[in-house]
Amino acid sequence: DSNVRYLYFAVFVGYCTCGLTLVWVTEKPGWIFQVATCGYNFAFAISAWHTLFINTILLPKELRPNLFVKIGLIVGGCFFVCLGIMSALKLTGVIT
Repeated sequence: DSNVRYLYFAVFVGYCTCGLTLVWVTEKPGWIFQVATCGYNFAFAISAWHTLFINTILLPKELRPNLFVKIGLIVGGCFFVCLGIMSALKLTGVIT
């Protein structure tokens, strides 16, 4: 449908407007980037585990990842969860 492009553009403009407003209005704009980075660490972990799940379940057996790729995705997901936990603890002041 040709009207979908207007929806995407409106969402994009709204997203950019909210982001720029948050950066300009806050007294410490660096804090917003720290919170976003903390969230992205968890998003990377979920993406790694989601990729592993989808590739292991939905792909035909001939195209499924081998053991080393599976281990890499698991370890990568664990790494980003640990990094996200450490950054969340630092943001909340539990660790310095």
